Amino acid sequence: MIFTECNKQWLDLPNWVSHLIELGYKWPTRDPASPRRIALVTMPCDSAGAGLISLGAIIKDFENTRANQLDGHTDHLLRHAKQDLDAQRSGKEPECVIKSRRRGESGKWLVSDRTDIKNRQLVFFQNRRTELTIFPNEKGLQDYYLDGEPPVQSLNPGMSLSARPYENLINNTEILNDNLINSYSGLCLAGRASGGTKIWNLCDDISFLDGHNSNRLSELLTIKGWHNKDVSRMVFYNSRTGNFDRDPIGLNLTIADSNTAFLKIIDDEYFSTSDIIAIMHRIMERDDLEDVGSKLNTMMQWYTDDTNILDELPPAPSGITIRVLKKK
Repeated sequence: MIFTECNKQWLDLPNWVSHLIELGYKWPTRDPASPRRIALVTMPCDSAGAGLISLGAIIKDFENTRANQLDGHTDHLLRHAKQDLDAQRSGKEPECVIKSRRRGESGKWLVSDRTDIKNRQLVFFQNRRTELTIFPNEKGLQDYYLDGEPPVQSLNPGMSLSARPYENLINNTEILNDNLINSYSGLCLAGRASGGTKIWNLCDDISFLDGHNSNRLSELLTIKGWHNKDVSRMVFYNSRTGNFDRDPIGLNLTIADSNTAFLKIIDDEYFSTSDIIAIMHRIMERDDLEDVGSKLNTMMQWYTDDTNILDELPPAPSGITIRVLKKK
């Protein structure tokens, strides 16, 4: 596996690149019964470090039998249907749009007022004479998904993911084929306050070459709109707008790109169940550095340094530092 940045010469993977990928891969899978952890990784300069850590975390989740949306998909649809029905009762038109991949069910479907939330029965319509009833125990429920979100499962072999670009980045990884066709929303990349363009540009400037196949980091992250496949294994959070690109479901780990993203999400309730790995460079403005320091000082009322976990993580190369906090 070789690497290039900004279309320069192809090189063996630099230590800092390998380290950040391995850091994301070796970060412990979040256990709800265990204390929440916050990691701060500092780099000597601006970089696509958040994307590289995210890549390692994606590879780790490929090995996890529970890293999919199948179990929570019914509740996800019911929750949005209920919100839409409540809005309809207030006099608004149906807005929750469902799409189906089944033959003969093309187009967009709206939530019918005949939906029975209590008995978990979903009813959609295209017009009042064309209705579609979905029962939660129906085997093919994954065929239905919210418009604007990736399908919970891809049935098109050409639109699923390939294991090869990932398995050659980490030795002896065991990628599950099912996870190459299943989307997942438990992993999140939080972009900077300036929006999503900066981190996308940084990630798009990095490519990996394995044999004859070149893959951009931006595409390997599988964020919706960053690649051309159905499956998405990572949610994107825009710190500028405060919006996710889709609902996070069972958020376990968030990688925050920069001090601004870290400060934006650290107290946000949407991230309260998630571990956070924040990556920032040491050439930030003095005021920004003081803001981060002040926040850390406040957090030490509820957190303590976790030095034990450092034995489980790869040793940092020169120029990179990591500090991990654990909730008391």
